Order: sequence, then structure tokens, then C-alpha cells
Amino acid sequence: MHALRPEIMDYQGEYVCLTNKKRLISLCNTRWINRNTLIETFLELYIPIVNTLDKFRYGILKDSLAEQLYHVITNFQHIISTCISCFLLSDIVPVSRMLQTETLDF
Repeated sequence: MHALRPEIMDYQGEYVCLTNKKRLISLCNTRWINRNTLIETFLELYIPIVNTLDKFRYGILKDSLAEQLYHVITNFQHIISTCISCFLLSDIVPVSRMLQTETLDF
């Protein structure tokens, strides 16, 4: 996580930064609203994540885990499925938000 921070903060005009988000969030298995937020954050920070993994796989460390993660998230099927998931989950966010309120009792 700490390696991603410089890539987000100091991108030096290499790409257009369209978000103010500074870190990824962890996944909660029970909260659907958080799941959609996580996917949106991942997509917004996709370029800095890929650049960070690229630096680790070719840098001084030559981390094999970074190599594996890089190939997984740059795979066309992964990119498309993540975008489609974000699109579909965005339609159910209002329903999820309503069903997860504390005042709703059955």
C-alpha cells in the first residue's frame, strides 16, 4: 500500500488524474454498498496501480508477486468483467442502501 502512495501523489503529468482518492479500501463481505465503492475506487486508481506493479516487477526488487498481479489485472477479461460489475452494481446501490438502513425492520 505504501508503494502505491507515491504513484498516486506524484504522477507528474504522466496521465490525467481524475480522482481525489488516495488509497484503496478493503472489501467487506457483507456490505454491498462497500463492494461497489471498492470496485469504483479500483477503476479510478487503475493506472497508478498498474504503474506501481510495473515498477515492482522491473525494479530493484523484481517481485514475482507483482509480476503475477500485473498480468492478472491487465488481462482483458479482468478489465471487462470489472467494468461490467461496476456498471451492474451501480444499479442496485440505491436498493442496497435502503435495505441496509438501521430503521428497516422485518
